[in-house]
Amino acid sequence: MSFGTELPDQVDLISNISDNHLRLLADVKDLYKERAALERDYALKLQALARRGQEKKGKLMTALLVGDTPTRAWGEDTIKKSTFDHAYDQFLTSTEQQAMDHVDLSEQLSVQ
Repeated sequence: MSFGTELPDQVDLISNISDNHLRLLADVKDLYKERAALERDYALKLQALARRGQEKKGKLMTALLVGDTPTRAWGEDTIKKSTFDHAYDQFLTSTEQQAMDHVDLSEQLSVQ
């Protein structure tokens, strides 16, 4: 069976279907680009949030744990022993890791 001679009336139909597939692929490609941009923006915002959290921690942690006027001697190890300091560090680390995961996802989507 030869396509051109056996199915002469199907050429336009097959051409239209192929065009529709190509349009769909272009739409999917655009969606990937938009998703990659969103992931990149979200990652930048998470990184900024973690940075601000780290700055605030540095300013307030001492006063929070030993008060504005400590009544006994304290050192950096006093802060490091705090469960609040540990939990806050875990939160910031987790936020930074999520940001990196979103950067990686953005890069993977951009490549595809």
